[in-house]
Amino acid sequence: MIDEAFAVLTRRGLPAVRGKVIDGDVAGYHCYPDRDQATDWFKAARLQIIDEGLEQEDGWGYRHFLLQGTTQ
Repeated sequence: MIDEAFAVLTRRGLPAVRGKVIDGDVAGYHCYPDRDQATDWFKAARLQIIDEGLEQEDGWGYRHFLLQGTTQ
């Protein structure tokens, strides 16, 4: 879904950022950062990953993180 949306938009000459989608029947903005991007944001916010899981769907999925604030 993410790769397909990016390919369709760029073929149409529209400015597109991979992982950011406004499309489909939900009519809303969606951001799908990869795991490395998300963990970089957590580190910058001084959040530690306590646990994580992945709910895999057909060609996509939801990654869930349990986070804890750090004092460092």
